[in-house]
Amino acid sequence: MPIGRKKRSADEEENMLGFMKMLANGMDQHDVQDKLMASYVTCADDSDSATLPCLQQLACRYEDVRTASRLKPVERDAAAVILGSLMRNKHLSETVKASIRKAGYIGRGSPYMCDKLYQCGQDQAKQNSPKLF
Repeated sequence: MPIGRKKRSADEEENMLGFMKMLANGMDQHDVQDKLMASYVTCADDSDSATLPCLQQLACRYEDVRTASRLKPVERDAAAVILGSLMRNKHLSETVKASIRKAGYIGRGSPYMCDKLYQCGQDQAKQNSPKLF
């Protein structure tokens, strides 16, 4: 197993097989993608997500004019696509969307606070999450 990668759990394997079956049965591909993204973002439930702090940090930095100005245009565009996709995802809970939206408001109103408030990948469960920007 490559360094830095976790072994997939049986539940993750089962979920992936379920998504593959839905695709094979002709389910709308965009709907399947949204479900897969929502499942990945929330992991077990809204409060147990290892990915959420990273997305909050992304939203915060995206709206922080002082740090956003240091982003390359392609990085800013990528962040906009990711955040927009999350906000339009009908399978992602309003709780998760609200927490990402709130992080953006904080970034806009409290420059340089993003790294202090949203610590992506800080505990043992989050060490394999990529640090955004």
